[in-house]
Amino acid sequence: MSEEVNRFADRLFAPVGRFVISFEYLCHELRVAGIRLFEVAGLRKLELAEITFAGLTASPLLEVIVSLISQSFELSTEQINQLNEIRKRAETLIAIRNRMIHSTWHLIDFADMEHGFPDGVLINKRRKRTGLDTQISSLNKAELERLSEEVRDVSTMVKEFSSSLSST
Repeated sequence: MSEEVNRFADRLFAPVGRFVISFEYLCHELRVAGIRLFEVAGLRKLELAEITFAGLTASPLLEVIVSLISQSFELSTEQINQLNEIRKRAETLIAIRNRMIHSTWHLIDFADMEHGFPDGVLINKRRKRTGLDTQISSLNKAELERLSEEVRDVSTMVKEFSSSLSST
């Protein structure tokens, strides 16, 4: 890559890395929440719970945690709303993360342009029964930073919600 392309890549990839690392912390908090559920239910050998969640990717992990919580507790309306909010926000982040990781990135620097166009154009092509599905989206540094903050917020929500269930 040319020096100019490397400069653009460095400018954009640092926030991508922050997002990806923050996202994995969210997955960690989901696993910890699941392990706590098994502990509250009386499981003494927590390694068994860890085995249950090890290797699950984000979507199945979220689905299992929501199901376990729903099955294990009689949730108040407020708790149901909190759980739904966590699920909804986490699902959005999972979709963004998957698009980010599985797309081809085209780095474009429009920083000098008046309207602040995106720094990264993502192209994702998938085969469907009806043929090729091409999705084009964009992310810029500010959006990536906002997404990293959203991941941290949802991680905190998971941690606090799980702790509140563990204390009941």
